Order: sequence, then C-alpha cells, then structure tokens
Amino acid sequence: MERQNPETSIIADRMMTKELREYDHLKILEALQTFDNGAIYTQIADYNFWTDKNKVSRRMLELLKLGKVYLTGEKRNTPLGRPAQVYKFLKEGEIVPT
Repeated sequence: MERQNPETSIIADRMMTKELREYDHLKILEALQTFDNGAIYTQIADYNFWTDKNKVSRRMLELLKLGKVYLTGEKRNTPLGRPAQVYKFLKEGEIVPT
C-alpha cells in the first residue's frame, strides 16, 4: 500500500521551487563542510539558524541521491537524546568509505 501524504504536505511540496531547494542544498553543504567529523540534522539546522530542523532531514535524502553527502554509519544523540545518523560532505573525487 502506497503512503498518502497529507494535503498540507502536497501543497508545501508544490510551493518548493527548484531555486529554494537548491538554496537549501547549498546551505546544508556549507554547514557540513565546517564539521570535520560530520554532523547530525540538528547541528546543521542550528548552524543555519533554521527553526524547522526537519527541513534538513527532508533535503538530506535528496543530497544523498545526488551523491553530495554520505552516511558515516555513526549515530549521535540529538539534544532530546534521540539517536540520529551522522552525515558527511563528500568532496569531489572522494570515495565513500566502507
């Protein structure tokens, strides 16, 4: 069974232009380059002064598919104590460690 997104999510997705999405990608990649040991979504959101921390999570899947970032396999706790995946910036020519 395919997941049905709420109407508000569908409207929000339609409002997200290519330019806005690319700007979010750029800001996330800039933030990740400052964290030598990678970062979790809350750290990236805080770095960019974004109150909607889920915004990072939504864009990370896109960046993973584009090959701009990778998951380290490590987890760190969020400020609320929940484990979160650690992402790292993938430099040009760099191969994702196994």
